[in-house]
Amino acid sequence: MTAVTQKSDEPKGIGGWLAFLITILIIISPVHLAWSTYREMPELIEGDPELISDPELALYVKIFIWFVTFILSLVSIITGIILLKMRKPKAVKIAIASLWLVGPIFALPILIYAYMENPNSIYSSEYSEYSRGILIAILWTAYLMMSKRVKNTYGFRVKVPKKHNNGTPK
Repeated sequence: MTAVTQKSDEPKGIGGWLAFLITILIIISPVHLAWSTYREMPELIEGDPELISDPELALYVKIFIWFVTFILSLVSIITGIILLKMRKPKAVKIAIASLWLVGPIFALPILIYAYMENPNSIYSSEYSEYSRGILIAILWTAYLMMSKRVKNTYGFRVKVPKKHNNGTPK
Protein backbone atom coordinates (compact mmCIF):
# COMPACT_ATOMS: atom_id res chain seq x y z
CA MET A 1 0.00 0.00 0.00
CA THR A 2 1.38 3.43 -0.87
CA ALA A 3 1.16 6.39 1.43
CA VAL A 4 -0.97 9.24 0.22
CA THR A 5 0.49 12.66 0.81
CA GLN A 6 -1.77 15.62 1.12
CA LYS A 7 -0.74 18.94 -0.25
CA SER A 8 -1.47 21.66 2.22
CA ASP A 9 -2.74 25.06 1.20
CA GLU A 10 -1.33 26.39 4.46
CA PRO A 11 1.40 29.00 3.96
CA LYS A 12 4.91 27.93 4.85
CA GLY A 13 8.33 29.45 4.47
CA ILE A 14 9.49 33.03 4.25
CA GLY A 15 6.85 35.11 2.54
CA GLY A 16 4.02 37.54 3.11
CA TRP A 17 4.04 39.42 6.42
CA LEU A 18 6.92 37.29 7.70
CA ALA A 19 9.14 38.44 4.84
CA PHE A 20 8.06 42.03 5.54
CA LEU A 21 9.00 41.66 9.24
CA ILE A 22 12.41 40.23 8.34
CA THR A 23 12.99 43.14 5.93
CA ILE A 24 12.06 45.59 8.67
CA LEU A 25 14.43 43.92 11.13
CA ILE A 26 17.41 43.64 8.77
CA ILE A 27 17.12 46.87 6.77
CA ILE A 28 14.40 49.35 7.75
CA SER A 29 14.83 49.38 11.54
CA PRO A 30 18.63 49.90 11.54
CA VAL A 31 18.36 52.65 8.90
CA HIS A 32 15.52 54.31 10.84
CA LEU A 33 17.49 54.14 14.10
CA ALA A 34 20.59 55.67 12.48
CA TRP A 35 18.57 58.40 10.74
CA SER A 36 16.66 59.26 13.92
CA THR A 37 19.88 59.47 15.91
CA TYR A 38 21.52 61.67 13.27
CA ARG A 39 18.47 63.91 13.02
CA GLU A 40 17.85 64.30 16.77
CA MET A 41 21.44 64.56 18.03
CA PRO A 42 21.84 68.34 17.43
CA GLU A 43 18.54 69.08 19.19
CA LEU A 44 19.56 66.93 22.14
CA ILE A 45 22.94 68.60 22.54
CA GLU A 46 21.70 72.15 21.95
CA GLY A 47 18.75 71.66 24.29
CA ASP A 48 20.95 70.88 27.30
CA PRO A 49 22.89 73.84 28.74
CA GLU A 50 25.29 71.49 30.53
CA LEU A 51 26.25 69.83 27.24
CA ILE A 52 26.62 73.19 25.48
CA SER A 53 29.00 74.43 28.17
CA ASP A 54 31.04 71.22 28.30
CA PRO A 55 32.13 70.07 24.82
CA GLU A 56 33.97 67.06 26.25
CA LEU A 57 30.83 65.81 28.00
CA ALA A 58 28.84 66.45 24.80
CA LEU A 59 31.32 64.29 22.89
CA TYR A 60 30.95 61.44 25.40
CA VAL A 61 27.16 61.69 25.20
CA LYS A 62 27.30 61.55 21.39
CA ILE A 63 29.61 58.52 21.47
CA PHE A 64 27.35 56.75 23.96
CA ILE A 65 24.21 57.45 21.94
CA TRP A 66 25.82 56.21 18.71
CA PHE A 67 27.08 53.12 20.56
CA VAL A 68 23.56 52.33 21.81
CA THR A 69 22.19 52.94 18.30
CA PHE A 70 24.76 50.50 16.91
CA ILE A 71 23.88 47.82 19.52
CA LEU A 72 20.12 48.15 18.92
CA SER A 73 20.67 47.99 15.15
CA LEU A 74 22.85 44.91 15.59
CA VAL A 75 20.18 43.19 17.72
CA SER A 76 17.58 43.97 15.04
CA ILE A 77 19.77 42.66 12.20
CA ILE A 78 20.73 39.49 14.07
CA THR A 79 17.06 38.85 14.90
CA GLY A 80 16.12 39.18 11.23
CA ILE A 81 18.89 36.78 10.23
CA ILE A 82 17.77 34.29 12.90
CA LEU A 83 14.22 34.37 11.53
CA LEU A 84 15.60 33.96 8.02
CA LYS A 85 17.93 31.03 8.77
CA MET A 86 16.70 29.18 11.88
CA ARG A 87 13.55 27.09 11.42
CA LYS A 88 12.88 26.33 15.09
CA PRO A 89 10.35 27.65 17.62
CA LYS A 90 13.26 29.30 19.45
CA ALA A 91 13.64 31.76 16.53
CA VAL A 92 10.13 33.11 17.16
CA LYS A 93 10.79 33.48 20.90
CA ILE A 94 14.00 35.40 20.14
CA ALA A 95 12.13 37.64 17.68
CA ILE A 96 9.41 38.47 20.20
CA ALA A 97 11.98 39.27 22.90
CA SER A 98 13.94 41.41 20.45
CA LEU A 99 10.86 43.37 19.34
CA TRP A 100 10.17 44.32 22.94
CA LEU A 101 13.83 44.95 23.81
CA VAL A 102 14.63 47.20 20.85
CA GLY A 103 11.32 49.04 21.18
CA PRO A 104 9.50 49.79 24.42
CA ILE A 105 11.82 48.21 27.02
CA PHE A 106 14.87 50.15 25.86
CA ALA A 107 12.96 53.44 25.59
CA LEU A 108 11.41 53.27 29.07
CA PRO A 109 14.45 54.52 31.06
CA ILE A 110 14.84 57.39 28.58
CA LEU A 111 11.21 58.41 29.10
CA ILE A 112 11.53 58.20 32.88
CA TYR A 113 14.62 60.43 32.72
CA ALA A 114 12.85 62.90 30.42
CA TYR A 115 9.89 63.03 32.80
CA MET A 116 12.16 63.61 35.80
CA GLU A 117 13.86 66.47 33.96
CA ASN A 118 10.55 68.02 32.84
CA PRO A 119 7.24 66.58 34.11
CA ASN A 120 5.39 68.56 31.44
CA SER A 121 7.18 66.50 28.79
CA ILE A 122 4.58 63.75 29.20
CA TYR A 123 2.71 65.42 26.35
CA SER A 124 5.74 65.56 24.09
CA SER A 125 6.55 63.59 20.98
CA GLU A 126 8.73 61.14 22.94
CA TYR A 127 5.63 59.72 24.59
CA SER A 128 3.72 59.38 21.35
CA GLU A 129 6.80 57.70 19.84
CA TYR A 130 6.95 55.37 22.85
CA SER A 131 3.24 54.54 22.48
CA ARG A 132 3.83 53.80 18.81
CA GLY A 133 6.70 51.46 19.79
CA ILE A 134 4.43 49.58 22.20
CA LEU A 135 1.72 49.26 19.56
CA ILE A 136 4.22 47.95 16.98
CA ALA A 137 5.59 45.39 19.46
CA ILE A 138 2.05 44.26 20.35
CA LEU A 139 1.00 43.86 16.70
CA TRP A 140 4.13 41.95 15.62
CA THR A 141 3.98 39.76 18.73
CA ALA A 142 0.35 38.92 17.97
CA TYR A 143 1.29 38.12 14.36
CA LEU A 144 4.17 35.86 15.41
CA MET A 145 2.00 34.04 17.94
CA MET A 146 -1.09 33.56 15.74
CA SER A 147 0.20 33.27 12.18
CA LYS A 148 -0.30 29.99 10.35
CA ARG A 149 2.81 30.75 8.27
CA VAL A 150 4.91 31.20 11.42
CA LYS A 151 3.45 28.00 12.94
CA ASN A 152 4.17 26.02 9.76
CA THR A 153 7.62 27.51 9.17
CA TYR A 154 9.04 27.38 12.69
CA GLY A 155 6.81 24.85 14.42
CA PHE A 156 5.94 27.54 16.96
CA ARG A 157 2.74 26.99 18.85
CA VAL A 158 1.30 28.99 21.70
CA LYS A 159 0.92 26.70 24.68
CA VAL A 160 -2.44 26.98 26.37
CA PRO A 161 -2.46 25.74 29.97
CA LYS A 162 -4.52 22.62 30.50
CA LYS A 163 -7.41 22.91 32.92
CA HIS A 164 -8.36 20.76 35.86
CA ASN A 165 -11.80 19.25 35.98
CA ASN A 166 -12.96 22.23 38.06
CA GLY A 167 -11.93 24.68 35.30
CA THR A 168 -8.82 26.19 36.92
CA PRO A 169 -5.42 26.01 35.18
CA LYS A 170 -3.05 23.25 36.35
